[in-house]
Amino acid sequence: MGLHDGSPIRVAVVGVGAFGKNHARVYHELAQQGEPVRLVGVVDSDLGRADAVAKEFNCRAFGSIEQFVSTRSEVQAASVAVPTIHHLAVHAL
Repeated sequence: MGLHDGSPIRVAVVGVGAFGKNHARVYHELAQQGEPVRLVGVVDSDLGRADAVAKEFNCRAFGSIEQFVSTRSEVQAASVAVPTIHHLAVHAL
């Protein structure tokens, strides 16, 4: 038996600069190819950037990690693509 029940793994990307936007794109493409993954949200302190990426990949945008964490029940995994100096703050939540 697999790690999940066959329903898509709900993922988010924290930080959607160039590197994080690429993560979001890959998750989106995997879902389009039938892989069991679904991008449900992106987080970025630049809400305009988060909104643009969310619109491009049809998911939710969050302007802060706190806002994102309040909805964590719908997210099963996340890619952390923020600058290294911010990793501890993201992982602490």
